[in-house]
This record gives sequence, structure tokens and C-alpha cells, in this order.
Amino acid sequence: MADVFVSYVSEDRAIAEQISRRLEGAGFSVWWDRHIHGGVDFAPEIARQLDAAKVVIVLWSTASLESGWVRDEAQQARDDNKLIPLRLDGVQPPLGFRQAQSLDFSGWNGDPTVEAFAALVDSARDFAGR
Repeated sequence: MADVFVSYVSEDRAIAEQISRRLEGAGFSVWWDRHIHGGVDFAPEIARQLDAAKVVIVLWSTASLESGWVRDEAQQARDDNKLIPLRLDGVQPPLGFRQAQSLDFSGWNGDPTVEAFAALVDSARDFAGR
């Protein structure tokens, strides 16, 4: 099971992949739905990975605000006290998810040396107990 679970919508797949790869480069194991193979009953697999993760990073964007899956994953992460919300395109997390400090990733170009990414790594290490 992975240290980090990344929750996002398909419209944000490119940035989810960038964030995941950069986190792997920082030494984390990362799970996101690219790990689901054809023929797998995906809902139980998502639940298993979400339960096991030490950190859940939720990518909030205009598109993800409308996703029931992202909201469900964020709700569980919040309830389990392992939620790190990221704002991708300037939107605020929806009501119910604004109590956790969110990190501003709007305009992030994949550079792992920028302050926002460093803050994400620090936060993930805190949650993961490293």
C-alpha cells in the first residue's frame, strides 16, 4: 500500500501525474487510479488504497468541485485526519473542506523547487510520520 493517495478528476489527470511523479521523486510511494488494471472492480480497490494511505492529497479545481468521487475521498480523508487539499485553478475547496489549510498550486508548472511543492512535501512528511 502507498504512503500517498491522490484524488482528482480526469480533467486534471496531467497535473495529478506530475504531482505523483514529483512526490515519488521525493521518496513517497503514491497511489492514484492509473494503478487500476482492466477488469478490476475499482470501487473496493479505491477504498482499500484510501484506507491504507497515510496522506490523501485532494486536487480541487473547477472540475473536481462537481465530482462525487472526489468529495467522498476528501470526506474520508478529512474524517481520518489525513487530508492535504491543493487548489489548482484558484477555486476554494467546497464548503465542508475549507477548515484544512490548502496549498495554492494554480499555475504550478511541475517545478519541484517552488515553494508550494516544498510545502506539500513537508506536509506529506508530517502526515506520514517521517
